[in-house]
Amino acid sequence: MGDIAASSKLEENLDLLLGPALHTFSVFSCMTVSLGEDGAGLGTVRGRQTALRMLKGAGFGEVAVREAEGDILNVYYLARKGS
Repeated sequence: MGDIAASSKLEENLDLLLGPALHTFSVFSCMTVSLGEDGAGLGTVRGRQTALRMLKGAGFGEVAVREAEGDILNVYYLARKGS
């Protein structure tokens, strides 16, 4: 699963490249569209901690977080079901 490489804690994203733009997209598009469809309203920058919590809550026992060389925006989660 690909996601924005960010923290779930706003204060930990102060130096995030494109952080202000990502949080703006989140408030004005992603989060509001999600809430309008009865979704969780997580937004663009839900963060690593929330992603890991949600993956584990969905039954993925083994989750590895990887970055791709040259990709300054994303992080990738490799998840397996089970223990």
